[in-house]
Amino acid sequence: MVSTPKAPDPYAMAKAQGDENYSAAFANTLMGNAKTVGPQGTTTSDVSSWIQDPITGRNVPRFTQTTSMSPAEQKVYDQEAQMRYTMAKAANQAAGTASSALAKGFKPTGLPAWQKYAKGPNLVEPDAAYQDKIRQNMMSAYNRDVAPQQSAEDAQLAARGMEPGGQMYYNIANQRQDALGAQSLQAYNQAGGEARAQAEGINKPRQQVWQNANTNVDQSNALRGAMYGEQGDMYNRQLGSIGALAGMGQSYMPSSPGFSGGQVNPFDIAGAQMQNYGIQANNAAQKNAGIFSLAGGAMKMLPFSDRRTKTDIVPIGASLAGAPLYTFKYWLDGVTHVGVMADEVKKIHPDAVHMIDGFDHVDYAVLSRRHADG
Repeated sequence: MVSTPKAPDPYAMAKAQGDENYSAAFANTLMGNAKTVGPQGTTTSDVSSWIQDPITGRNVPRFTQTTSMSPAEQKVYDQEAQMRYTMAKAANQAAGTASSALAKGFKPTGLPAWQKYAKGPNLVEPDAAYQDKIRQNMMSAYNRDVAPQQSAEDAQLAARGMEPGGQMYYNIANQRQDALGAQSLQAYNQAGGEARAQAEGINKPRQQVWQNANTNVDQSNALRGAMYGEQGDMYNRQLGSIGALAGMGQSYMPSSPGFSGGQVNPFDIAGAQMQNYGIQANNAAQKNAGIFSLAGGAMKMLPFSDRRTKTDIVPIGASLAGAPLYTFKYWLDGVTHVGVMADEVKKIHPDAVHMIDGFDHVDYAVLSRRHADG
């Protein structure tokens, strides 16, 4: 019976893979941060110090990025810096001068007091007595005017032998009454119009005086608002000028290319240990069952090595019997493992690959023996 070789040490694999990852990350950092040279100047990224990793003891580099301007650009930068310094100094002086005003806040001075609108004028109503007097005078004049006519009509009726109470007397009485009513209405309307005209003659001057007073109030308040706005504008311009000077006096850091650091991927120690345990357990099973007793149901104990069952496949830079080793996860469990790919093993050790249920399985015992034999 051939003895099974010892499975690879996961810690040795971890150290080897860690060294490789670190070397690759360091190289990527150096290659990813080339020295840039242009008309404006140069930018370099160099190792300025080393820091020891407390876990592995490995020295980790610390990079410093340096930007140097060309002589012409340096002169421009120095002039701009001097100008910003001058502006900042001027802003500081202006702020000091205006500090007392700023502390007090905006307080306008010399403004006229706000004016209030005058109380509405006392308007008069049309004079009822005056209106009644006019109406009475108009009716008296009417009665005087119609009295001779009515006397003549009465004399004519008497000469014709018509007595009061007859139809003719009745008709004439109705005509006289209608005329009297019409004249009374006309007198009433005309008297009312004259009374209203009299009241309007009193009220209009009073309203004009009130409107003139309110116009003066509007003009005075508008003047006050304009003076307030002018002083506020002057105050804001003072603050704005200080802010502008301060803005022009701001400092800034010159821009430089971004730094691209390399990434060191950690090695999956737990996965390597589990893989190591699986290899040793498989070796023990092979040793106990015999090299040539693998058949039938025993074949199904071989681990999946078909690439179709795996994901996140990453080479680790080591091999087993010439077959490259990888870290990977099975689709079904999501746990990281270390092992080979069946399609690659089949090219150099076809007898170590077995098709079971449509998927390739690798006999790690065969690979371990051949790895030990060199």
